[in-house]
Amino acid sequence: MKAIYCPAYGPAHLLQLKEVPVPEPKADEVLVRVMYSSVNAYDWHFYTGEPWLARFSFGLLRPNPSILGADVSGIVEKTGRHVSAFQPGDRVVGEVTSGAWAEYVCVRAERLTSLPVSVSLEQAAGMPMAGQTALQGLRNHARVQAGQKVLINGATGGVGTFSVQIAKILGAEVWAVCRTGNMELVKSLGADHIIDYTREDFRQMNMQWDVVLDNVGNITRRQYEPLLQPDGTGIMIGFQNMKTLMGIMLRQRKKSGSGKPRVFSFTAEPNAADMAQLVAWAASGQLRSVITKRFPLTEAAKAAALQQEGHVQGKLVLEIA
Repeated sequence: MKAIYCPAYGPAHLLQLKEVPVPEPKADEVLVRVMYSSVNAYDWHFYTGEPWLARFSFGLLRPNPSILGADVSGIVEKTGRHVSAFQPGDRVVGEVTSGAWAEYVCVRAERLTSLPVSVSLEQAAGMPMAGQTALQGLRNHARVQAGQKVLINGATGGVGTFSVQIAKILGAEVWAVCRTGNMELVKSLGADHIIDYTREDFRQMNMQWDVVLDNVGNITRRQYEPLLQPDGTGIMIGFQNMKTLMGIMLRQRKKSGSGKPRVFSFTAEPNAADMAQLVAWAASGQLRSVITKRFPLTEAAKAAALQQEGHVQGKLVLEIA
């Protein structure tokens, strides 16, 4: 099968299209014929090995495993002997740690959910990592309630576009931070208020929110507290440098009830239940992947480089089959 292989840490142009054996599913896995995948910031952290701490997860000297990609949508080809929830021919969507930028990938059954015909495989491919990050951040960690004020910083990227939509589904009043050219997009996603960061700095607006979800990483630990209501929640998802990230990680406050805001970062845990919730919202017309551009698998390196440059609206999708 064809797959995108990462031989060493470095820039996107090092990525190679390579012939590799089709994997065999373990007892609790499903072999999926991949139809679509998508590109996440996670992927460029994977192939660059940056920040350096990422190498403790991806491999100290070189990426291991070496096939990229996390988001999967496709058709079940084969199931492991302990898997009963799926059958060959089923349409599925889910997330893997790596290996999705290939014609076939093995996925743990507990990370997959069935996909109804009302949701396209292309739409589904944009949802797993970005959608579950937004969902778990807002619902599980920030515990967003109807009527609360939520600020989404970086509202037009992958996680940002899902965050705006999910915050509205949960009943929040949403402020979306974006640049001028993206204002119509966030309005179409349901944002109640739009802050054009080229004209106004939300950090200087003398406002407070119940939740601030930062997909950019330009809010320091010290800057969060005046932005948040007492017992509000600030969550860093994106980051621009290690100093800001470590400032949050080393002084995280996750417990509420102290009279001080909770500020922390987290890593989403992919699971079938959350994936099923995203799919259900998509099937009902409440949620969509904002797909900006499509690339064939042969141009995965080009897509990865574009994602790494930043300022991509929504999701970049890889057409694999």
